[in-house]
Amino acid sequence: MATARKPRTPKSAKPTPPPMPAVRVRMYDVGFGDCFLMFVPGPDGRERKVLIDCGSFKAGRNALSDVVEQVISDITVDGKARVDLLVATHRHKDHISGFADPRWEAVEVGEIWMPWTESQEPEARKISDAQNSLASA
Repeated sequence: MATARKPRTPKSAKPTPPPMPAVRVRMYDVGFGDCFLMFVPGPDGRERKVLIDCGSFKAGRNALSDVVEQVISDITVDGKARVDLLVATHRHKDHISGFADPRWEAVEVGEIWMPWTESQEPEARKISDAQNSLASA
């Protein structure tokens, strides 16, 4: 009776890498505002930290300064505070006021992504100027 043979794996085939850990998201209680920290696995095995907004219009259970302290603690590894990507979705107080805290000066930031309306393109400037006029009114 003939037995089935397993197909041979070529010697040049690379082993399957282990599965990547899941993305983790932390949402901070800033009251009326937003602050999210994402931990994203990178292809080199290093976890990337992405911070989206850090602001509050009206404090909740936690003062914004306490939230900033916690975020900086959460992005500190071996005594070095670093965020790989900082995303400021728009410049309302409830999204960016936490960045006024002087402790951010000690944080290393890889990249900053801001809204298109923050660019110097003429069309973006027109929209930004119109928003500023409405806000002033």
